[in-house]
Amino acid sequence: MSLSDRFITRPVLTSVCSLVIFLFGCFSIGELPIEFIPNVASPQIVVTAEYPGGNAEFVEQSLTLQLEEILSDTPGVDYITSQSKAESTSITLHLNPDTSADTASLDVQSRIQKATSNLPEQTQQQGVSISQTTETAISRYLITTTQGQYDSAYLSALAKNQLQKQLQLIDGVGSVDINPSRPIFEISVDPDLMRAYDLSIAEVKQKIKSQNAPAAGGSVGASRVGDSATYNYSVLIEGSGFIQSTEGFEDIVVKRLNSGAVLRIKDIGTVQYIADPNTSIQSSDGHPGVFIIINLASGSNAVDVGNQVEKVIRKFKSTLPAGIQVVQFTDRKAFILDSISNVTDSLILAVVLVVLILLLFLQNWRTLLIPTLAIPVSIVGTFFFLNLFGFTLNFLTMTALILASGLVVDDAILVVQSVTGNIQKGMSTIE
Repeated sequence: MSLSDRFITRPVLTSVCSLVIFLFGCFSIGELPIEFIPNVASPQIVVTAEYPGGNAEFVEQSLTLQLEEILSDTPGVDYITSQSKAESTSITLHLNPDTSADTASLDVQSRIQKATSNLPEQTQQQGVSISQTTETAISRYLITTTQGQYDSAYLSALAKNQLQKQLQLIDGVGSVDINPSRPIFEISVDPDLMRAYDLSIAEVKQKIKSQNAPAAGGSVGASRVGDSATYNYSVLIEGSGFIQSTEGFEDIVVKRLNSGAVLRIKDIGTVQYIADPNTSIQSSDGHPGVFIIINLASGSNAVDVGNQVEKVIRKFKSTLPAGIQVVQFTDRKAFILDSISNVTDSLILAVVLVVLILLLFLQNWRTLLIPTLAIPVSIVGTFFFLNLFGFTLNFLTMTALILASGLVVDDAILVVQSVTGNIQKGMSTIE
């Protein structure tokens, strides 16, 4: 007896199996990860480095070519692409499909560390970052004010200190880009006063560096080994750290004059706390703002990551001072869900149209019952096997289900036609 004969002669068993498959499919729908298209792209690693003050050609010759030569023999790399622009370079290592991105990241980091001493000094100070990010942006946000109460420097510092780190901790976020990137203290000196006091830019720069550095103060009065004193009074001397205010930079001493007076930064120039001077972001109302781009990590699910990003953004909004608003510009998660929803609507519409057409031509409710039950059992049961074999709910799988519904109906019609013809010839229902 064949497998089909067992189900034909045992209708209860057939009904139970169909119901079990349908229920398993219903339970699997909620567990299937959702994405736009299957992840077929090879993993990639992005290496970024900065060279402050350098134009694109200079960065290409002094930085990009060196990094490409360092990384060219990394195991598992298929090919390398790079992009040089003013003050920074980005090198993308496209890996072979069977190469682990985590292992390749360790290899890249090891090679960068060995060759760091050969890189320009400005780049060594800025550091070289390595990430498994892609160019796919999950979301884009604008942080701005309602009435221009805060400047770009404050908004940039707010985003960097309270939002960027929280977003980077999300599993699946490749990188978080903030523009303007970070606030800075801009020191402008008067060249006429510099000449009058016989000062050079190098001297002023050296004074700023020497007086803007953390130092451990130590302690006074601590007991020594073998000291038999009954009482010891230890006084901790607090060390000075990095300067955190414009007043602190203005009070930096750059020179001692012959008269005994000291010359400070505020005597020869001005200090301002501003956002990155190379980037200016404004809202449609003309108020200063900060633009945030959240990129997806290689091999991550955009919908899951988007949900976690929204939770962090909601928490960030609850802590903002009055007058600051967060506006979302793009949301890839919503686009994916809308696309899947449209395909789902098409699938439901296809099933309804098939049933109506069958009813129109067959004009027999009992005959119509077979394909009407076969379609949902087959389609919903497919979700169980998608989950079982590690597939995702995406545009391609949903489109395939729409096409497969036609095959299910076609097979059901053939079965109905064959059974009806054999019964009319005198065969029994079981036969």
